Amino acid sequence: MDTENRQHARLSVEGIEVYDPATDTYIGSVHNMTPFGLQFACEKELPEGHFHQIELRWEEAMDGKTRMPFDALSIWCEVIQSRMYCGVKILAQAEDIAFLEKLVVAHSL
Repeated sequence: MDTENRQHARLSVEGIEVYDPATDTYIGSVHNMTPFGLQFACEKELPEGHFHQIELRWEEAMDGKTRMPFDALSIWCEVIQSRMYCGVKILAQAEDIAFLEKLVVAHSL
């Protein structure tokens, strides 16, 4: 996706992992994100155009939280430099957007 088409600037982040909350299975590690979407290196492909429940996890508590589940729409998935990456649109509630904004800033590089 071209930068010109993005509504929000992405920030590179560290220390945030992606899990499947239904199975408690590790999916990948977030590389960059906004409160509305994220790109992460993943163990396996998430089919494009499908809805997924995912959970972000991090070590240091923010507002008493160390994890946050939400629905996501897989936008793209491809191999970049021999590693699988996926991009998803975050489908969070309005009250969660402010928290995600803080999370992005707290974990940005």
